[in-house]
Amino acid sequence: VVVPRVVSTLVTWRLGAPISRAVVVAGATPGGDQLVILGGATTGGLTASGAFVLNVTNGTLSHVGDLMTTLDDATGAVLDGQDVVFGGASSTSAASSTSASVQALSATAPVPSSGTTVPTSTLLGTLPQPRAGDTAVTGGATTYLVGGVSAAGPDPGILATSDGRHFIDVAALPVPVLFPAVAVFGGKLYVFGGDAATGSDAGHAVDTIQVVDLKTHKAKDKGHLLEPLAGAAAVVLGHDVILAGGDTAPPGTGAQTATTAAGAPTGAST
Repeated sequence: VVVPRVVSTLVTWRLGAPISRAVVVAGATPGGDQLVILGGATTGGLTASGAFVLNVTNGTLSHVGDLMTTLDDATGAVLDGQDVVFGGASSTSAASSTSASVQALSATAPVPSSGTTVPTSTLLGTLPQPRAGDTAVTGGATTYLVGGVSAAGPDPGILATSDGRHFIDVAALPVPVLFPAVAVFGGKLYVFGGDAATGSDAGHAVDTIQVVDLKTHKAKDKGHLLEPLAGAAAVVLGHDVILAGGDTAPPGTGAQTATTAAGAPTGAST
């Protein structure tokens, strides 16, 4: 199978303000021309609470709601017609002031007209414990939450939910990490890199590839990336998983983290 070439270009429009570590999910409009951006870290070390619909064809940004609190380092998914946000932190330190809340906003509600009051998210459920810095991935009707940390320490547990209210423990990561790239492929859940949550490499990107068999619930350390990588994106294309972007630095060296523009197939099918 020939994997399509991945090309990135700069668009001519910009967001209304700098934002990072936000939750981004697909919009409800047919055709896939919208994204929903929720919360995130903004300038001055502040966190945001707004929910915005971004039209990716023309850059139009519409304020459609607000989270119950300012929040970053959360993760999210679309469940039953709702944009769902899991956990997160109310400061720009993932381990401090972590939340166990599961918040929801309607994904299908019309964009409020200018000058009208936007809705506030509702409390859909509660995580088994607070968590921030994890990654969500959806396979079929199930969303998996992978990695993360709380004030109590790293959380190696992988949670599964289909409704945002009930959670099942799937497995535990052999190497606890924050901000991993995650993909579901062929009945397995792949966890690429991330920031180490424990040990001498804590706070630094790692090169581990961890694989969870979703039938047996067994998790194994199965190999290594070409370089340490955290905060990357993983996308399944054909019989491969493509990793793009992220931060990289040699583990255990204390070297300054550098952002990478690289993208590469992992060959998950082999």
